[in-house]
Amino acid sequence: MKIKGALIAATILGLTPALATQAQQSYKAANWEEAINEVPCAAFKKNANGSWTIPTLTLGNGSGTMSSVSLIAGANSYALSPDASDTAITNLMIKGGKDAAILDQRCGSTR
Repeated sequence: MKIKGALIAATILGLTPALATQAQQSYKAANWEEAINEVPCAAFKKNANGSWTIPTLTLGNGSGTMSSVSLIAGANSYALSPDASDTAITNLMIKGGKDAAILDQRCGSTR
């Protein structure tokens, strides 16, 4: 009986790290400019079509929300205003613009 209990405990303990790594890391920045320039690259996911996805990011106090939005910016503009803040972002896709170029340069165009 002790062996069976030990095997069950080992199995449960073995699953715990895998479950923990699947949890979404949360990132925070004061505003969009800080997010693009300073938040770790792990916060951004590069897509096959050249766009970037932000799974979860909080700007400022996160009082507003932006979820599952796609923003396409012109070459000389930003997807979001650099001083945008107080927004909880989930699944934001950005393509083109200055912010995508900054991410390409800072985080690698093939990340």
